Amino acid sequence: MNTRQMRRFLLSFILTSLVALASFSVALADGPVVEGPIHLEGTVLIADCGTFQINDNYAQDQTIKRFFDETGSLYKIIVELSGTDTLVNSVTGKAYSGSYHSTRIIDPVLRRGSYNGVVVRITVSGEGAVFLDVGRIVSDREGNVYFEAGPHQYFDGDFDELCAALA
Repeated sequence: MNTRQMRRFLLSFILTSLVALASFSVALADGPVVEGPIHLEGTVLIADCGTFQINDNYAQDQTIKRFFDETGSLYKIIVELSGTDTLVNSVTGKAYSGSYHSTRIIDPVLRRGSYNGVVVRITVSGEGAVFLDVGRIVSDREGNVYFEAGPHQYFDGDFDELCAALA
C-alpha cells in the first residue's frame, strides 16, 4: 500500500472510529444504539498513473450500530457502508463507476477493525473487473494488516489495470 492509499485508509478508519465513538447516550444492554443512515459525498485522489491521476467521486451511506455490555461498556461497533465510486481520469475525464456494500466491524478494546464485503468494484464491458477489492481485511489504526483474504487491489496499491482502463 503506497503512502496515499495508506493515508486514505487511515483517514477512513479514523473518521469511522470518531463518528462511531461520537457522543451517545448510555445504552441499554438489550440492543444496539443505531445512528444513521449518514450520507457522505466527496472526491479523493486515489492513484497517480504518471500522465494522469485518478480521482474517486464517491457517494456513501453508512449506518453505525454500537453494542454495549451489561455494564454500559462499548464492546463492538458495526458500520454498514454502501454507495458508488466513479473513478475519473484527471486529464481526459474518462470515467468508470461501480457500486459497493461492505461492513466495517470495529473492536474498540483491541483497537482493530475489519472491512468485509465489496470495498470497491469497477468493471468494464468486455474486459471484466479492472479494479476489485473484496473479501476481508483486518487492520489497526496504524495500518498494520493482521489478516487478508480475497483480492485487495485498493488496499494493496495495485492500480495497473485501472490506469490502463482509464488511459
